[in-house]
Amino acid sequence: MNRLLFMTVGTGIGASKEGIHSLAHGLLESIKQHRSDKIVFFGSKLSKKTVDSIQEQHQKEGRGDLPQNEFVLIERVDDFDECFHTIKKEIGKYQTHEIIIDYTSGTKTITMSAAICSVLHGKKLSLISGKRGENGLVVRGTEKIETQNLYQVYDELIMEKVKDFFNNHRFHAAESILKDTVAIKNKGAYLKLIKAYEAWDRFDHQGCRELLMDNELEQIPEIKKALSKNKKVIGILTNPKVEQKGRWMVADLLNNAKRRGTEQKYDDAVARLYRTIELIAQSILKEKFDIDTSNVDISKLSMPTKVSMKKDLDRNKYNNGKIKVGMHLSYSMLRCEGEEIGKKFASDELKDLLNKRNNSILAHGLDPISRENYKKLLDKTMEIAMGVFPDLEELMKSTRFPRI
Repeated sequence: MNRLLFMTVGTGIGASKEGIHSLAHGLLESIKQHRSDKIVFFGSKLSKKTVDSIQEQHQKEGRGDLPQNEFVLIERVDDFDECFHTIKKEIGKYQTHEIIIDYTSGTKTITMSAAICSVLHGKKLSLISGKRGENGLVVRGTEKIETQNLYQVYDELIMEKVKDFFNNHRFHAAESILKDTVAIKNKGAYLKLIKAYEAWDRFDHQGCRELLMDNELEQIPEIKKALSKNKKVIGILTNPKVEQKGRWMVADLLNNAKRRGTEQKYDDAVARLYRTIELIAQSILKEKFDIDTSNVDISKLSMPTKVSMKKDLDRNKYNNGKIKVGMHLSYSMLRCEGEEIGKKFASDELKDLLNKRNNSILAHGLDPISRENYKKLLDKTMEIAMGVFPDLEELMKSTRFPRI
């Protein structure tokens, strides 16, 4: 069974014998033209008379019995909730089938419910039209099927979902449902936009750049301003000739952490904040002292720092002779070199927050991060970053994802 015809059924004008017969004749034309494997009728107890008339006329034409069919009773045909959910429930039973919904007859409520269901579930909608007589009924012999093109309405509803998913950073969901649309303007551009920011969200800056530089994205007017800023930033982050890009990475990480926080993924957010704090130290050491924390050149340190940190640095010397230091030793070097940021790192409040991160399930423990501790570490990280990069707010605006 591949094709089903859902048909709302009324009783004709005044529910007279003539009215029922005339209405049934029109509905029979729909049945004959659609050639469905099964018919599902929807109506009241009185509507069964119309279905009986359809069957009689079908037999009189020498066509035998109607195709397989069933009658779904709706007790209150003027109650939207009952009409809508009854039709919706039946659609759910045949999810893998082609369904055509004929809403030619029935109460306004039941036909409206059928039309809404067709939009929400992407089903074809049709009705019988033709020349109408004085009684308002379609004159026999003039009947024709009118297919209502609701794909545009359906696609617009889908597009609202796409935008909502994109704005809430659910990129895979946005891409998945956008692919099912038919007539969305600039569909290709929107797909590239989603893929671009999905790549950026997982730090695939090169993959993002290749998509953002596509001129097709210029077709999306609501993102032009943000796109211009983002393209500049992504160009910096992917340019190997730009050496001092730490400030841009810090802004990017902070925005990423805030996105995870908005999604209530606090452990993920704090992991990014931890990396941000580490990156701030690495950036200062590189920009101000030309020190690479993955290969520390101790000749670039002052003598007092060399003396006070000799044991720590020796402990972090690897077999290949390279000295690699983590976040804590990076800030210790900055403190020894007289940098104010090094002293701030040693505060008890920050130590306590970092210990909570270390005890989290994404670090070394099993304790989930609370929203309160995420917010505290975010505020502290922002304070540290702004002390180092006075233009941090502008940097973060430039790395912020657009809304569509």
